Amino acid sequence: MSPSEEGTLGQRWSRALETLFREREPALPAFLSLYDEHIQFQDPLQRVSGVAAYAELNRRFLARARRLDITVEELAEQDGRIFASWRLKFAPRIGPELTLEGVSHLRVREGRIVYQRDHFDTAGGLASAVPGLSSLYRAVLTRVT
Repeated sequence: MSPSEEGTLGQRWSRALETLFREREPALPAFLSLYDEHIQFQDPLQRVSGVAAYAELNRRFLARARRLDITVEELAEQDGRIFASWRLKFAPRIGPELTLEGVSHLRVREGRIVYQRDHFDTAGGLASAVPGLSSLYRAVLTRVT
């Protein structure tokens, strides 16, 4: 068993995700091998069904980035569920670098990921890219809550 195959599915997913963002397209097949062909994926911006659509979503995302870095900060697994918190730094081809903090909820069946829902604050990520806007965004949220 190679080092990339060792550990729990959550640990392998975490390593594969970080490798995907570092190595990009060449790492996509190994990352996708963790998913069921009928994967259901959703985040605040989009929803796709099937591993082919999920692969294309990832290809487009990787192609839009000048720089990408993700760190999985916490990982919890129990009863066919994986929860991971992460921090993503994304520099698009044009524009400032964004920082997003988020959580992924994955469901597992027969050793493969069948569902993934990513949660992140899109507006907060955009605000992080503009000097001074992040402070204003936090102030508005504090007043609203």
